[in-house]
Amino acid sequence: MLRECPLCQRERKATTFKPLYGQDVCKKCYYAFANRRQLAFVIDVFLIRVLSFAVPTLIFSVVTVDQSNIDFYEGVITLLVLGITYVLILLKDGMGGASPGKMVTGVQVIDETSRAAGNWLQSLKRNLPVLIPIVPLIIAVQLQKGHRWGDGWSNTKVIWKKYRDHPVFTGEPLGVPEGIGDDYQRPGDLAGGDNSNPFAPPVR
Repeated sequence: MLRECPLCQRERKATTFKPLYGQDVCKKCYYAFANRRQLAFVIDVFLIRVLSFAVPTLIFSVVTVDQSNIDFYEGVITLLVLGITYVLILLKDGMGGASPGKMVTGVQVIDETSRAAGNWLQSLKRNLPVLIPIVPLIIAVQLQKGHRWGDGWSNTKVIWKKYRDHPVFTGEPLGVPEGIGDDYQRPGDLAGGDNSNPFAPPVR
């Protein structure tokens, strides 16, 4: 049985569909969105690492260091690196809802209610869990389905900008596909099962 993916509008095997924000999309779209988010994170971490080491290096390149207190200065550098890293991680999504990595990969953090671009406070809230060890690995799995830790607290979600107005990302009903008449049937109609999902594509 074939189903039409609501995002790419291509017909795929029904068994290959996976839930994204509660709506079934084809596996290709599902993983394409997840991969964009994961790549954005990798880019951000790389840039944060570079900046967190570059700033202290630049500072101490113009400051005369007393070699007799080298341990003290090394401690200061370590604290600066950690401080800059944490601040950048927490606030990285505050620039119009898009960190540098998200800008490159075409995804964006938005307010789930107003759909406005995420702000600095929301960025801080949604990224606090990232500072906990192991949590980034858990988040890497969670984001495949849409929401991840921190989104509930900050009332945010990540969208694929290419499809920002698509019902999959707005949460609006998909409705009956164009060209489908009164004989339109959802999977639940045929099986006598639950027909409460208005987003289910037609059975072909």
